[in-house]
Amino acid sequence: MLARATVFGTYGGQGHINVLHFQLDAATSSAYLLLGAYVDGFWVDSHRGNVDNNMRWSRVHVEDRGGNEPTYDQPISRAGVLGPSAQFCQFLGVCFEFHTLVPGRRGRGRSFQGGYGHGNLFNFGQWLPEVQTRIDNVALALTDYWCTGNSVVGGWRLAVAPRSEHDSGILVQTIVARPLVSTMNTRKVGQGL
Repeated sequence: MLARATVFGTYGGQGHINVLHFQLDAATSSAYLLLGAYVDGFWVDSHRGNVDNNMRWSRVHVEDRGGNEPTYDQPISRAGVLGPSAQFCQFLGVCFEFHTLVPGRRGRGRSFQGGYGHGNLFNFGQWLPEVQTRIDNVALALTDYWCTGNSVVGGWRLAVAPRSEHDSGILVQTIVARPLVSTMNTRKVGQGL
């Protein structure tokens, strides 16, 4: 089964949306219904320790791309754990790259995470070494949870899939944090990526 999980939140009043794909062969209805809770506990929660409390997550929208299971929303209420932003900039964030065994654009994906405005975190467009270490640790934790078929997430694996794909994606092997400060795309006024 290929499932799309859309994670909704806000950072300083601007919408923050990430679209992720997860795959589980021979997924049952109960495994599918647990995916939203897994994303809350093992994706969102992995980011919370590095972002300020203006980053708030509100729900995970889960859709079976094959159309066999009902779409549902997993309500969540989480916020970053650091204090208020010192350098408040809604469109700056960290880019986490998804690497697969397939070369080219088809085998790559990414996710942006906002909320990195707490204190002086970067210099000349690069994360400071101590910040990069924390971000790298998040990437390692996400890789362990979502790229190995880990039982704590019910065996679900992160995948790269085009919007038109309904059956299966390309499994992600590693998640890597870019060393450069990234800019999130804004699709319309008040709506980030």
